[in-house]
Amino acid sequence: MSSENRSPNAELGLLDATMIGMGAMIGAGIFVLTGLAAELAGPAAIIVFALNGVVTAFTGLSYAELAASISKSGGGYAFVREIFDDFASFLMGWMLWFAYMIAGALYALGFAPNFLELLHVYGHVPPPDQVGGVVVPVIGTIPAAFLLAFVAVLGLVAVNAVSTAASGSAETVFTIIKVSILVVFVGFGITSRCSPGPSSSHCSPRVAAQQQSCLRWG
Repeated sequence: MSSENRSPNAELGLLDATMIGMGAMIGAGIFVLTGLAAELAGPAAIIVFALNGVVTAFTGLSYAELAASISKSGGGYAFVREIFDDFASFLMGWMLWFAYMIAGALYALGFAPNFLELLHVYGHVPPPDQVGGVVVPVIGTIPAAFLLAFVAVLGLVAVNAVSTAASGSAETVFTIIKVSILVVFVGFGITSRCSPGPSSSHCSPRVAAQQQSCLRWG
C-alpha cells in the first residue's frame, strides 16, 4: 500500500488531541506579556484577550475543518501538499521545522530563569542572576539557565521519541496545569479587585491606569 493511501493510526484520544491543540494556542506569551498588556491597555486588556480568543477560535476551526477533509498524516504540511504543489509543501515543511525549532528554544530559555526564580522563592537556590555556571567535561562552564533549558528540551524530545501516545499524555498534563494557573489567576483577580465594598473602586479604568503608572515608574 502506498504512503498516499495509507490511513494514519489513531494513537491519540479526543482528550489528548484537544489538549495538544489548546496547548499550542495558549503559548508562553500569555504568561510573559500579560503584565505588559495590562500596563499599556489597562482594563481594556480584557477586551484584547477576548478578541485574541475569537481569532484563536477561528484558527482552531480552520485546522479542524482541514483535518476532517484531508485525513492524512503530516498536519499543516499535508494540507498544503494536498491543495498546492510540491514546492509550496516543501517550503511549508521547512518553515514549520524552523519555526518549531526557534519556538522550542525560546520557550526553553524562557522557562529556565523562571524555574530558577521559583526555586529561589522557596529558598533552594540563590537569585537567578547569582546562580553560577556548571562545569561540563570537554565543553567547559555553562550558565545554569542554559543547561536547565537544554535538559528541558532533551527531556521533551525523549518523551516525543517514546511514542505519540506518551507525548499526548504529557501535553495533556502540561495543558491542564497551564489552564489551571490561568483560571486561578483570573479568579483571584476578580475576587480581590472587584469584590463588593470600597475595594470595588479599583476596577475603574482611571484607578487601574494610575496603578499601572505607579508600577511602571515606581
